[in-house]
Amino acid sequence: MFSRRTLVLCAILVTCRADLTFPEHFKLGAATSSYQIEGGWNADGKGESIWDRFVHENSADIKSGATGDVAADSYHQWREDVRIAANMGLQFYRFSISWPRILPTGFTDKINQAGVKYYSDLIDALLAEDIQPIVTMYHWEMPVKIQDLGGWTNPLIVNWFGDYARVIFSQYADRVKTWLTINEAIAICDLAFNKGHYAPKIKEPEFAPFLCNKHILLAHATAYRIYDREFRPKYKARISLANFDLWIKPATENDTELADLGRQHAVYPEGIRQQLSWIKQEYGDIDILITENGFGYSTNDYELNDVDRTKFFKEYLEQVLLSIKVDNVSVIGYTAWSLIDTFEWLDGYTIKFGIHEVDFSHPNRTRTPRTSAHYLACVIRARSLDVPDHCYKDKYLADRARIGYRSGSHKIQAVLFINILLIAIIICV
Repeated sequence: MFSRRTLVLCAILVTCRADLTFPEHFKLGAATSSYQIEGGWNADGKGESIWDRFVHENSADIKSGATGDVAADSYHQWREDVRIAANMGLQFYRFSISWPRILPTGFTDKINQAGVKYYSDLIDALLAEDIQPIVTMYHWEMPVKIQDLGGWTNPLIVNWFGDYARVIFSQYADRVKTWLTINEAIAICDLAFNKGHYAPKIKEPEFAPFLCNKHILLAHATAYRIYDREFRPKYKARISLANFDLWIKPATENDTELADLGRQHAVYPEGIRQQLSWIKQEYGDIDILITENGFGYSTNDYELNDVDRTKFFKEYLEQVLLSIKVDNVSVIGYTAWSLIDTFEWLDGYTIKFGIHEVDFSHPNRTRTPRTSAHYLACVIRARSLDVPDHCYKDKYLADRARIGYRSGSHKIQAVLFINILLIAIIICV
């Protein structure tokens, strides 16, 4: 017979020991986007995008006048991207296709075979490492020819995007099982046109944001229906779009409807778990893929031991796990932003989101894993958040010894707590 004290102690131990394992269907991956990493801005027949034109004509708008002309040079270094993803054991890699790299004018009158081969080779190499490709069809790289005809404010773009989607599906649908048509309509339409700060550098807040949002939804629907009619009978993939999700709490009960309206239109969460629960409540018991979640350092130096970013991933994954196990939300995957350091739009190269450092001064744009990459690799291998510190800290120390200590590599000039949360609602079909 146990004493009362023993029973109380047992109860406390049982309560405190949480189940930190991920369900079998849950996948962990990382993401990038084409303009931010590829470089090769005019290589092998690629057409000009609105971001190519923007950085060349508005260098004063970007920190240090940086461009994505070379970026991480993934157009030439893509094998390195596959290698580091495989070393981590990533279960999927989300990347985007550059519209003008496939269709230089934006239209189907000319298909750039070099661009087609680039993405085909990347997909094949990922699959050879048992890494599933998740492909974003549009991550802000509008061909300038189409932009000059009105871009997202022209209703004809709905069919033009559909034509582009058909080309992409024709090339890769046999190997890609998850598609995202368009990334972050709120950035494309509201941020760009209300402020005029981003490409295409047009400030027109009265009509453009509404036309843009309407046409993006119609373009997504068009691409979806093209896949449904012409490709789904054979290939059976999932297709959705990536939303920037925002968690808004009402200040008072009278603000409940206003807060709900805000959640429908945007979206920076106070709590990822609350947001996931809200999505389930609003849309039913659907599968949810978190397509981006990341932490950026503002620095001109290098930092491999990214303790704050590692802590960020751990805390967010804990909330995702609670959402799955306690709230019974069907979260099927989590995507770390980003696999490597990228060109961060107006911030140029002063913001580092990468779980791998890129040495932008090196001609090969050398990739080196940060502590956060080692941590996520440990989580993937264990399929649990219950991983010992030495699992990833020892690997960081080994990397540091291998490459040698760089003077100043530990200095962070400023830290920006930037949380990117994009939740793509994947339609169950």
